[in-house]
Amino acid sequence: MPGMSTNSKHTPTPNNETPEKIRSRLRAQAKKARSALAPETRASKSKQICAKLTQHLDALIAETPQGKPVVGVYSAFPWEVDLGIFIDYAYLRGCAVAFPCMMPCARLAPRHSAATACRF
Repeated sequence: MPGMSTNSKHTPTPNNETPEKIRSRLRAQAKKARSALAPETRASKSKQICAKLTQHLDALIAETPQGKPVVGVYSAFPWEVDLGIFIDYAYLRGCAVAFPCMMPCARLAPRHSAATACRF
């Protein structure tokens, strides 16, 4: 196709963009759009998303008789979905709630844990 690049690993992309560049561009566009939301709109949308997540969590707990699940979450930046309501609910339901731990030197030692790779 004219104007499209191809290689054996990826489908054609417009303007010879690599998949990484496309992902980066789309993430930036999404972040910009979320940042433009009024605080009230963001809060409303976050509440709707949390309501859906609590429904899914209830269903998962009902289907998992051997124990409560571990729920992976994140602390939201201002432009991200605020999961606070869902996080509180997961704790109330007795779930273990796991947050990511970002360590700047974790990439330095891929065969070792981040704790052994970093010097504090």
